Amino acid sequence: MFKPLARIFSKFTGKIEKLSEYADLKKDPIEYAGFAIFISIIAAIIGFVTMYFFFKWYYGIVLAIVLFFAIQALFQLMLGLQADKRAGQAEAALPDALQLIATNLRAGLTADKALLVSAREEFGVLTEEFKHVAKEIATGRDITDSLGAMSKRLKSPLIERTISLIVFGIVSGGELASLLEEAAAGLRQQYLTKKQVYASVLTYTIFIIVAVAVIAPLLFGLSSVLVQTMSTTLSSIEAPPAEVTSAIPLSISPISMDIGLITMFVIILLIVSSILSSLVIGLITKGEEKAGLKYIPILMVVSLVVFFVVRMGIVKLLATFF
Repeated sequence: MFKPLARIFSKFTGKIEKLSEYADLKKDPIEYAGFAIFISIIAAIIGFVTMYFFFKWYYGIVLAIVLFFAIQALFQLMLGLQADKRAGQAEAALPDALQLIATNLRAGLTADKALLVSAREEFGVLTEEFKHVAKEIATGRDITDSLGAMSKRLKSPLIERTISLIVFGIVSGGELASLLEEAAAGLRQQYLTKKQVYASVLTYTIFIIVAVAVIAPLLFGLSSVLVQTMSTTLSSIEAPPAEVTSAIPLSISPISMDIGLITMFVIILLIVSSILSSLVIGLITKGEEKAGLKYIPILMVVSLVVFFVVRMGIVKLLATFF
């Protein structure tokens, strides 16, 4: 149904089709890409019509373009996160899986049989991949080609490098069991190093979370109440008579501050801080910004709740004393 749209907008659907392969999407990638285009177009039309009737037509054009690309980015983001999750599961199980395959090879099994026997449920994503590679080898495909194709189905540079080393060793005449054991040992050492790095940056992560979710909204709550109190107090001061002000080189006039505007500014600032801080957390913990996207709603909700709770608490406390 949506395939014609995918073909028309082929420049936009190519990335979605590739990510669909990485994410092991059960649906037809072209159909899914066409569906993403359809939703993007509908959102763009709704945005244009809304702005056309309530504001200006050229605002509608800008909003339509923004909505189209934003929906496309959202679909790609969802597929990318699913692909990263799948690759992460495969990376976590890879050392034990390689070690088990090497053990089966040393026990006298052929490569395809060793892969099939090693395809255990606890290996998750690798179970289906091992079965797929074993079937290809059993039907006559070269083991290096099958392993290379497997690395391309997983969005993982680590797995791709590991498979490349194994394939290079096989082509060079190395023993497959020894290669797998060495690769498994190297991967375990990498995971140990990652854990040590994560432990060293954990302090920075905690500091960012506390600063964004607690300290910043606390200070903003205090300052907003202070501004509101000062505005109310200063606006109630009566201006002195003209004969008094003419005798002194000072101009005294009532001060009026829009507390609603200040509150809106604080809310926007907290939201932006939550987004940027989440991206930084993802960068320092996982090495990529999108790994921190899952922290955005948590930090956003906590920071806004703390801000409004602190603000209401101080207002009620001041009302009790004064």
